[in-house]
Amino acid sequence: WMISMYYLFTVGIAFIVMFILTFFLQKEANKYRRKRRDINIALIRKFVQILMSKFEVLQNNKSRIEWDNMAQNLNKIIALNKRIWNLWIFIDVSLRLLIEGSKIWIIIILWFWLFWKQINFWEFVSLISIIYILDQILTKSVSIYIDFTKIYVYVEKMWDLFDNTPKISW
Repeated sequence: WMISMYYLFTVGIAFIVMFILTFFLQKEANKYRRKRRDINIALIRKFVQILMSKFEVLQNNKSRIEWDNMAQNLNKIIALNKRIWNLWIFIDVSLRLLIEGSKIWIIIILWFWLFWKQINFWEFVSLISIIYILDQILTKSVSIYIDFTKIYVYVEKMWDLFDNTPKISW
């Protein structure tokens, strides 16, 4: 801010664009995570049901049907995992491009300022250091946000379970 409002504006815009992009892409990824969570729960429930009633399943020759249902659920989970990974790769690559592009742009501006004697060499070095510190902070904060949204899907299901569990009447 002390050097140039243009510098402050560039860093601020890069920060805001990065978080908006992360927010909307994580929102999309959470849709797939919720579907995957529900299919996972259904799959585990079905597997436990098969284990609990294995003799009935074997006697009625339903084992093939049950295994086919489980295979279909596993295929759905694999498809959802692919979508989530594709979104994650897109988020990671686009954020890296945005951050690295912003850093390159700011470093070019700083070189021009140094060349035109608007800043001295030590100000240049300190601003480059600030850029790399901001890069680490932004990258870590985005990583924390992404990890939080991944975990939140399962915590959300646990809250639903607590809210919908019937009270024990003595």
